[in-house]
Amino acid sequence: DILYRRYLRLRDCLSATDLDYWNFNSAFFCLVGCKDPEAQRRLLVADGVGTVSIPSVSALRISYSTVPEDSIPFMVDRISRRLLS
Repeated sequence: DILYRRYLRLRDCLSATDLDYWNFNSAFFCLVGCKDPEAQRRLLVADGVGTVSIPSVSALRISYSTVPEDSIPFMVDRISRRLLS
């Protein structure tokens, strides 16, 4: 199943980082904690990664259901570089 493989790839990529991500399952989204999510969202858009800011829980929502499996490591790398810098 395509979505399950994307979930596994994202889970593995996130677990290899120091990002503060919330537990998620093989659905469509995951949440990554960060300070000032709206500012981070805007910076990530400039990096070519779209996310949704959720300020009420200090997180970014990442939709991975439409990201090609082989592009997920690139996406996580961009997010990680931005949020952990």
